[in-house]
Amino acid sequence: MGVAPGTAARALGLEYCTSDRVPAFFGILLTPASRQGLAQSTGLSADVLEGMHLSRYDGTLLDFEALDPDNDKPLEHTLSTQWLLLNSSRACPHCLASSDVWPLWWRLAIAAGCPVHRCLLIDTCPACGIALWRGSKNMPGALLRRTGGLDPKECGNRRPDPEKPRNPDACRQRIADIPTQEVPQALATFQQYALAIADGGAAHLAGRPATGAEWFASVRFIAAVARLVVHDDELRALPDVAAQALASVRDARHACREKFTSGGVPGPGAGPATAAEAAAVLALAAPVVDAADRTAGPPYLAAWGSRLAEDRMTGYHKLDPLRRLQRPLVMDEMMAVTVTPAPRSRADHARDGATLEFRHIPQRIGVEEYDAFSAVLLLASCPRPAGTSSPSPWPAWPAPRPGRTLHKRSASPPAHR
Repeated sequence: MGVAPGTAARALGLEYCTSDRVPAFFGILLTPASRQGLAQSTGLSADVLEGMHLSRYDGTLLDFEALDPDNDKPLEHTLSTQWLLLNSSRACPHCLASSDVWPLWWRLAIAAGCPVHRCLLIDTCPACGIALWRGSKNMPGALLRRTGGLDPKECGNRRPDPEKPRNPDACRQRIADIPTQEVPQALATFQQYALAIADGGAAHLAGRPATGAEWFASVRFIAAVARLVVHDDELRALPDVAAQALASVRDARHACREKFTSGGVPGPGAGPATAAEAAAVLALAAPVVDAADRTAGPPYLAAWGSRLAEDRMTGYHKLDPLRRLQRPLVMDEMMAVTVTPAPRSRADHARDGATLEFRHIPQRIGVEEYDAFSAVLLLASCPRPAGTSSPSPWPAWPAPRPGRTLHKRSASPPAHR
């Protein structure tokens, strides 16, 4: 229609709060004012409008419980651990060759390959080197208010121009012309299955029904463990580009740990930064979540459990590197089955079971019985109960020796000679 995105957003009735660059929670969720404005300007139902925002996946892959539509605080801090792309999007060039629509799931961190065209999604534009639909490298997510010949089939990112710093040029790279890489059919099928669960479909975890939140919590846990302890031989079955992406993330984490600095590396539970890394995560998670039961996990789970225990003692000062990550119970059960328990050395002075007697077992007993029991062991430490006329099990206090007097401790200190 020849209208700039920033102008269209205001004309459609989207609410702007603290930032003048983008509407409040743009693409994330609808504020009450934005929902009312869109309903009046477009005539679309509330369900259709909600389905065009990432809040559609709340409760399965995403968790927006901490978001408050009435508080437009910086989303980077609130959504830093969520598996979504806040200021960019991935894309399938083959899909955009026949349609101008950018599907919402391209902004999910699990977006790896197109199930229709069996190709790896594109993350960045090869011409400008900026993430797709980021806007610009310095000011991401801004909606332009100048038309400038925008074309939905072009990259459109604003590239800085030293000669025109206040008027950068738009990248004219046609996304449909960007070459793609083929992915296996099994990965494309699992991608479609993951998207169905994110959309509220039925999920099964290790042979049992599970919620979408539990299913994706397991996928996040697998991704975190793989970033810490995966080996190259366990990545050979993956596509080359996916194996290289996950190996580079693992190496970067190890290098930063040796320097005792985070180095800007995201936490182990963060979402995949590229489509290639997402493909590696899905490929490693598929045999785990699709196992027939909790005893049929893939062989590399045993190796991962052993390496995690070793790294915790040597590399993390006995702290669990995954302590801030939700650990699904099914993952603990599957790793407990596959990990062989370490043998325990028996102490030389350990007693055999036959030599244990009832007196070795702590018991809760009555006061009278405890007094009788203590009288045998603590002859000189336990005072005799006052006012007992009946025979008492307590022994009599020994008489003082001749020539000695029992003194009572006085409240005031003794005088010096």
